[in-house]
Amino acid sequence: MHVLAGGGGDDEEKAATTDKRRNVVDVRDVAAALILTYENAAASGRYICSAYDIKVSEMVDIVRRFFPDINYPK
Repeated sequence: MHVLAGGGGDDEEKAATTDKRRNVVDVRDVAAALILTYENAAASGRYICSAYDIKVSEMVDIVRRFFPDINYPK
């Protein structure tokens, strides 16, 4: 739960982490991309899968809806 805890540090550091945006992608999309690279003989190198970015605080709100019984840091 490193992301939920804000990465540790003082209050100023935690506030800065909460306001940061992170790139996210659905794991099903990553799996589909992996299959495509296996099926395409010309595929080589590295690929980046990213759907959109989201604030860490917004991500915590989403997780909180699914797991309301967890004691989340303020």
